[in-house]
Amino acid sequence: MDDIQPRLEKLFTGILEIDKEKIAKNRDADIFSELKVDSLLGLELIAAVEREFNIKIEDEEVRTLNTFNAILDIIRKKSTKTRDGS
Repeated sequence: MDDIQPRLEKLFTGILEIDKEKIAKNRDADIFSELKVDSLLGLELIAAVEREFNIKIEDEEVRTLNTFNAILDIIRKKSTKTRDGS
């Protein structure tokens, strides 16, 4: 198993101030409407994800990253491409 999920949870708890239990129960919840995260914190989270995982998230991709699972999926996808040299 990779360490991506716990690292992402740490970003959520640190930046968004959402505890791990709430993350676990709301992995598919919209972080903006359901978890009440404002757009500036959302952008801060995306920037932190890019730094933490050494990936580039394109502007058009950002619009789709509104849940924990969506962010987790894109990290895994882009991390795999980076490891494969794609």
